[in-house]
Amino acid sequence: MANRRMIARDVICSNSFIALPHSAQALFFQLTIDADDGGFVGSTERVLRTIGCTQDDMSALIEKGFVIRFDNDVIVMRHWKVANTVKNDRQVTNFQSELAQLRIDANKIYNLIPNVSNMEASGSEMIPNRTEGNPIEPNQNKPNPGEHNRGDEREREGGVDPATLFTEAQIESLKELYDPDRLDGAIRIYAKQASQYARHYEAFQVFADKHIPTLRKKGIA
Repeated sequence: MANRRMIARDVICSNSFIALPHSAQALFFQLTIDADDGGFVGSTERVLRTIGCTQDDMSALIEKGFVIRFDNDVIVMRHWKVANTVKNDRQVTNFQSELAQLRIDANKIYNLIPNVSNMEASGSEMIPNRTEGNPIEPNQNKPNPGEHNRGDEREREGGVDPATLFTEAQIESLKELYDPDRLDGAIRIYAKQASQYARHYEAFQVFADKHIPTLRKKGIA
């Protein structure tokens, strides 16, 4: 395993990273040093104890999209391949089952593949601007405002309430990654099939990167 590690300036100078507590930033750097050639770290508890960080620091890295944690507590640095490369003839990690759960997007960022059988979206689904008519909003036979029942409407349409999918911290993180003016429309489209998925924060990013690539901001947020 290599002794040298690289860190992308675009990552650590981003607003999301700078907003992290200093302890979480320190944890990011230590995890980078401890990661294997694929960006995976298995001994996260040891790293936390060594530098005096807490699970709150780890959670902050996860919420802001710098780290993915698997069910067995193995983690992977999402932006690893942005700055680190390994020869193709080398096995980069022993965590092959975790590696199989990931995809790499056009920006060389790891994304968790949702555990679903069908991730396809209709090719006609387009993301509207907030000022434009929204084709995914129900407007057929729309009742008067006093009679409008969002719960009944969602039951007729399928999907789930977009407001229940993400925490406030996750929404702020998504605004760093994607165009805020189009994010609401993208979430509404995703919500129509969200009941099929788990871990919506990661699943939405896979959906958006695959089906709406123009939604992501240029560069690395």
